[in-house]
Amino acid sequence: MSTVVQASRLPSTKWTERLEGEEQAEVEVNVTVAADGSGDFRTVGAAVDAAPEKSKSRYVIEIKEGRYDEYVFVGKKKVNLMFVGAGRGRTVISGNRSVADGLSTFQTATLVGHATAAFINYYSLQQNKLLRLMRNISVNKQLVALADAAVEGDLFLARDLTIENTAGPSKGQAVALRVKANFSAFYNCDILGYQDTLYAFHGRQFYRNCLIRGTVDFIFGNAAVVFQDCDIQVRQPNPGQENMVTAQGRNDPDEPTAISIHRCRIGAEPGFNKSLNPSYLGRPWKEYSRAVIMQSNITEVIHPAGWHEWDGRFALDTLYYGEYNNSGPGADTAQRVNWTGYRVIYNSTEAQQFAAGSLITGSEWLGSTGFPYYLGLKVQDDKGGVEGGAGKSNKRTVIYVKKWVYYENVRVKTKKWNVLITGDGKNMTVVSGRPNTVDGTPTFSTATFGEANFFSRLISNHN
Repeated sequence: MSTVVQASRLPSTKWTERLEGEEQAEVEVNVTVAADGSGDFRTVGAAVDAAPEKSKSRYVIEIKEGRYDEYVFVGKKKVNLMFVGAGRGRTVISGNRSVADGLSTFQTATLVGHATAAFINYYSLQQNKLLRLMRNISVNKQLVALADAAVEGDLFLARDLTIENTAGPSKGQAVALRVKANFSAFYNCDILGYQDTLYAFHGRQFYRNCLIRGTVDFIFGNAAVVFQDCDIQVRQPNPGQENMVTAQGRNDPDEPTAISIHRCRIGAEPGFNKSLNPSYLGRPWKEYSRAVIMQSNITEVIHPAGWHEWDGRFALDTLYYGEYNNSGPGADTAQRVNWTGYRVIYNSTEAQQFAAGSLITGSEWLGSTGFPYYLGLKVQDDKGGVEGGAGKSNKRTVIYVKKWVYYENVRVKTKKWNVLITGDGKNMTVVSGRPNTVDGTPTFSTATFGEANFFSRLISNHN
C-alpha cells in the first residue's frame, strides 16, 4: 500500500525560498525498508531487486532510520528509482571494501550499478570510438562501479541519507558511491570516504546541498556533473599524502564532460591539520581533464598553487582547469599554477557553459526531480527569486535569504514593487558584488544592490 512522505526541511542555501506559503515536496512511497523488520524489506538491496524493471513512473523506496551494512547495486534496468531516507546521519548505507582487499577500484563501491565485465573491457578499449558514435545520441543506459553503492539505472534520485565507505585512509582506493546513471540527482546526502569517495563515472549528474568528504582524488570520473550548494571537505590522509579534491577523466577534447563545483564551500572536516597534508583542488587523471570552480568559497586549507600535477608534465597543456568569481582565503589566484591549460575565468559567458543549464542540460530534466536547483550563474536564475517575483503588486512578496555569502549583483527592476528581502542577520547573510569602474563598468552600474522599489533587512551588502 502506498504512503506519502514529506521532504525533510533541512537547512538550504536556496535564497529564493519564501517565508510565506511555501509548500513542502511530497512523494508517494511504494515500499519501505526497515532494519527492524517493520517495513516491507529489511535490506535496501532486497527492495531494489524487487523493484520493477524499465518503469515508466517513479518508484520510491523509503529507507527508515538505521544503519544498513550492505552493498547496494542498482542495475541498468532499474530506471526511475528513488531512495528517500530519514535524514543525513540517520539513514546510513555503509560498506568498507577497498583495493587492499584484492579488488579493483571499480569493485569497491558501497552503492553501485550494473555493467558486465565484457562491456566494461570493450568500453575501455573502444572508448574514443564509442564516444564519437554516441556523442549526439541520448544514452538510455548507464554504467556504474561496484562501490558501496552503485547506480546505473537512469533517472535515479536519492535524498536525505548517508552513503559511506569506512575502509579508512590506509587501504587505498575505496569508493562509497559510483554513478553511471543518466539524469541522476542527489539532494541532502552525505557521501563519505577517503581515497576515491565519489566515482562520477558517466552520464549527466547533479548534487545539491550534499556533503562530500575524502582525501585523494575523492571526486573523480568522466561524467558531466554539477555540484551546487555542497560542502566539499578534505580529511586527514596517510602521512606524506596530498589531498586532491578532483581527478576528472576526460579522454577526448570533444567530450561534453566536466566536474563543475558551483556555489559550494570547499574546506576541511573538523580537526583537520593542514600542516601535515597539503590539499589541492585537483589533478589531471586523463589527458583532457576538465574541472571548474565557480562562485564558491575556498578556505585556507587549499594550497596557494591550487592545482597539482599527476605525473610530471602530463596533460598540463591539454587540460582545462578554471576558476570563476570565487571567494575566501583559498581563492586568491596570484600564486596559482602557470600551466597552459589553467585559467582564471573573467567572462561570464565562458563560465556559463559550466552551469547546470548548459553542462547537464538541466532545463530538460531537473524540474522533474522535485529538488531545488538553478540553471545559471546568478541567484535570479533560481526558480523564483527577484526575477520570479510579482510585478506591480499591492501585496508584499517576501524573499528569505539564508545565511551565506552570495557573490552577485542584484537588480530589483522598476516593475518589481513591494518586495521585502530579509536575511539571517548582518554579516551572516551577505550579498557581495565586484564590478568597479576600473573594469569599465559605469559608476551607476557598480552597485551590489540596484534599482527600485524594495525593502531589505538583516542583510550585509558588500562591494
